[in-house]
Amino acid sequence: DVTKRTILSDIARIYDPLGLVGPVTIKCKIFIQDLWKLNINWDEPLPTEIHRAWQEFRQQLPALHDLQIPRHALCRNISQTELHGFCDASERGYGACIL
Repeated sequence: DVTKRTILSDIARIYDPLGLVGPVTIKCKIFIQDLWKLNINWDEPLPTEIHRAWQEFRQQLPALHDLQIPRHALCRNISQTELHGFCDASERGYGACIL
């Protein structure tokens, strides 16, 4: 059975110390928030539509293993450095980055 406990266990397996898959982790956190709002207990089986939604989302998680983000850290002849910050928010989440 899929329960709030098993979903949280799946989410906890996502290791992202740099926050590169933030859009995925925020979706997971929102999913858990929704379970709390529905007063679903830790070991209670999920309603069918929520179970189906989680299964569809969970099937996509293995694709994170294939994620590659190319980056070039070494540069020569740097004459100017710039720092750019971006942020955005909604009612359910927020995000920010500095480049």
